[in-house]
Amino acid sequence: GASIILDPQSMADAYAQSLPHARSPAIGTDTPLAARPAQRPVRCSVRGVTKAFGAQPILRGVDLDIEEGSFAVLVGPSGCGKSTLLRLVAGLEEADAGTLSLAGKDVTNAPPRTRDVAMVLFVLLTAGG
Repeated sequence: GASIILDPQSMADAYAQSLPHARSPAIGTDTPLAARPAQRPVRCSVRGVTKAFGAQPILRGVDLDIEEGSFAVLVGPSGCGKSTLLRLVAGLEEADAGTLSLAGKDVTNAPPRTRDVAMVLFVLLTAGG
């Protein structure tokens, strides 16, 4: 079956390393985000979230933390639940189980207008492969 591949820290590190400001002139080497000592507060937390459409399970117990100021990416095949998870966080869908928190506040049952969330859908198409 389909699954969600979530590794936002690796994706953020790869993205940060591609930017010119990711280089540290003081030490002359790249400084990955994972090497930064200070841990930031969690902006988005998902715990045990499940979602099904009819008899078709889409999300099965998703757990995810995204730190404040982080760059996170959801990657996976069509139909694996990426957009569904984003819609749940934004409040456009209701989770069947689990909790969603934004900036430490439980928003699992909060209306979308109170969540201060926006999402971007980016589809990468490649030619010949």
